[in-house]
Amino acid sequence: MKIIVDTPAAQQQTATINYAAPRPVNIGDVFYRVECGELQHFREPCRVCGDKRTLTINGITFACPHCNTEKTTISVAPYIVRRYRVNAIKEAALDYEWKLGDRYVHFRFYRKVGHGYADGYYSKNGGSFEMRSDDFNRNYNLPYDEKFETCNGVYDNYKLALQVAEQYTARELKRLQEYNEKFGTTHVAAFKIEHDPKSN
Repeated sequence: MKIIVDTPAAQQQTATINYAAPRPVNIGDVFYRVECGELQHFREPCRVCGDKRTLTINGITFACPHCNTEKTTISVAPYIVRRYRVNAIKEAALDYEWKLGDRYVHFRFYRKVGHGYADGYYSKNGGSFEMRSDDFNRNYNLPYDEKFETCNGVYDNYKLALQVAEQYTARELKRLQEYNEKFGTTHVAAFKIEHDPKSN
């Protein structure tokens, strides 16, 4: 005897996600971030060997023992505009208790260059990050603010992102100039600045 079980046909359902933001965010949208580029490190000259890194006493040459013990270094970097695409929008509720917790909407952004892949914020080939909608709201097209060590903005205005990157880079060059004045050095930062192109 053959038993036939009725299986209801799957139907399309709709899930609605509500969030507060200055503009709608959709999967596929392109945004830009201002990120720290490759760091360059400089140090003051050694007061013992004059930065020769070696000493010669009684005809014997050896590595200067003082070079790495008392030094002030500075690290500076250019700021670069990187493009990201939204590839996920999700809503999640906190699960600390059985009672349903507060809900939050998250946006996921990814960056890819060529066939390279790397999951990380500072990667040259790609990466990804997530941002809650309330953070997006606070950091949307964020202008330069010297109080912030790094830029947390997310931009749909490419020109503004470039401007903010230039302001952060100028701040780094000023820091190096002040360092040079303090220690009597003449370090020059040869920044290689390669912004991602504007995209759609």
